[in-house]
Amino acid sequence: MLNTKRLLRIVPWLLLSVVYLSGQSWIQTREKLVPACLTYTVNYTGFDFVVPATTVDITLFVLPARAKILGVNIKHSVAWAGAGITAVTVSVGDGSGTADQYASAFDIFQAVTNTAFQDSSQFKSTTMAASGVVAHFIADANFGNGGATNLTAGSVAVPVCWVTLP
Repeated sequence: MLNTKRLLRIVPWLLLSVVYLSGQSWIQTREKLVPACLTYTVNYTGFDFVVPATTVDITLFVLPARAKILGVNIKHSVAWAGAGITAVTVSVGDGSGTADQYASAFDIFQAVTNTAFQDSSQFKSTTMAASGVVAHFIADANFGNGGATNLTAGSVAVPVCWVTLP
């Protein structure tokens, strides 16, 4: 018979439940999951915005294997602006092409206010393997000309929280 009191004294953070199956004892462990949160700031001056394209993907980080996104916040501190550009949005997705897997498109061209932000709440991932978490920017005109950016202002913070499953 398993002495769970002794085991809990040795490993106090371990949560146990004992399951009896066909006369045998099986131990199921439930570890405390500690969320991780980091803020990624993207500025208009980044080399990524020099490309002559209307879309830019920037990998924020690689989500560990067996991890789930708990939530994403998008909040710009400087409204995005640029020569010939009248709209810019950002969404957060995975590295496999789903641009809005974690957060849908948010207007970062709008005026900055205390209520101009977007929160998402979820328990999502597209794979149990490690995968990229990508900020996907879309403009109504090219971000750059290949040598310089057309943007003249803009900064957005993207805090992301996740937990890795046992």
